[in-house]
Amino acid sequence: MTSAIAAGTATKLVVSSTGTISIPYNVSAQYLAVAYPASSTTKTKYYVTDLDSGAITIVFDPVTTLTANSSLGYWSAVSYKIHVSQNPLTNSNPTIELRNS
Repeated sequence: MTSAIAAGTATKLVVSSTGTISIPYNVSAQYLAVAYPASSTTKTKYYVTDLDSGAITIVFDPVTTLTANSSLGYWSAVSYKIHVSQNPLTNSNPTIELRNS
């Protein structure tokens, strides 16, 4: 994930990461990885529907914090909190939310 961030090849969704992060979720057999600045509050819950929600570790591996550098020199040594899905995901809901609590 840090390589994709540094190379600029990760799919980008630029939003505020201090509160809830809404991510497009209509996926078919794909891993989902989410990175946000390490200075933001760690996301601990996920929400798709009232019946599909709970601790973030149900869907994602525990958060990892890694440092990335821009391959174009725009920034360096920026730390990101990264969540990667435990398995390939298939879901037709439009979004998944990562929440602080």
